[in-house]
Amino acid sequence: MNQNRSVKEEQIQLKLKKVKKVSSSLISLNNNKINFSTLRIRSSPNSMFKIIKKLSFEQKKCVKELGFKSLLKLEIDDLSSRLSYYVVHNFDYEKMILKVMNNEIKVDSQSVNEMLGIPIREKEVDQLPFRAKDDQCYDRWINQFADKKNIRLKDIVNAIISTKEVDFNFKLNFIVLFCNTLVEGTGMGKINDKILKKISSDTDFSKINWCSYMIESLITKKRSYSVSKDKSYFSGPVTYLLLLYVDHVEFDGQYVARLRPAIKSWNSHKLSQREKREIEVGMFGTGKDYLSSLGNLFESINVKKSKMLMKLKEALLKYPSDENLKEWKNILFDFVFVPKDFLRKTRWRI
Repeated sequence: MNQNRSVKEEQIQLKLKKVKKVSSSLISLNNNKINFSTLRIRSSPNSMFKIIKKLSFEQKKCVKELGFKSLLKLEIDDLSSRLSYYVVHNFDYEKMILKVMNNEIKVDSQSVNEMLGIPIREKEVDQLPFRAKDDQCYDRWINQFADKKNIRLKDIVNAIISTKEVDFNFKLNFIVLFCNTLVEGTGMGKINDKILKKISSDTDFSKINWCSYMIESLITKKRSYSVSKDKSYFSGPVTYLLLLYVDHVEFDGQYVARLRPAIKSWNSHKLSQREKREIEVGMFGTGKDYLSSLGNLFESINVKKSKMLMKLKEALLKYPSDENLKEWKNILFDFVFVPKDFLRKTRWRI
């Protein structure tokens, strides 16, 4: 008898230990925040944001002629590092999609145009001829800088704000600024000026397909990016990926007008708030994509619309002379789209 009692007591004690262990684990999970990885970024729009605020009227006019009118609306000077890590990590360069929890978002030149408003044109960058040896435009450009072998982004910024002139050097400076802040920076701090190898004195910038150039950069940079290295920088077009994500994935509790290009809708504060709220939920990518949301709303409206029309038809058959019902008929036909096949099947006459 005593032996059976001791066995039962041991079993109870073991169960209590398991309960305490599970309880302590749950308490630990609730008290500790989830650790979201951050992205070390080399292609921040900060310098572009600062420059735009200081451009003269003539310089802004030149930027528009280059095809970058939409960038004058840029209000993003800082990128949310945790959300940036998420979108870079979830970009699949083989399938050309941005993977989110409930959907896949297509990554292509068209979406670059929709997010940033930069032009899709007929001339691909890799199809442009290399600058001729006797073309002096690069020499004139590089002579702006004291340390020609160590040109940094701040030097480009200083070159732009130091003059109000709109010459060829200004155009090259702005192109280099655009590439380093929104397309492809470098991991060493120096500027990336390889685009200038394809720029000649007679280059028509407005005909260059900058969207496909950005996509090619994104593929190249993601392919070479190493998540495993703690000090690894990502120097591809993060701003584009961030906008693509927040534009396509709806998040409850934050309403942002969905404008085109999307750069008109978002600023640093809104991106920061979006990151903060998704972290509070516990993970990124839990929102609904806009196309699915619109589809669900349309289906819901369509069902209710059909019920309203059928109810009205029944009422009119019973009370054909009722003026109030006739008025309701006019209201409903003006308010909702009534397809012809519905009219034919239900024998409505307008």
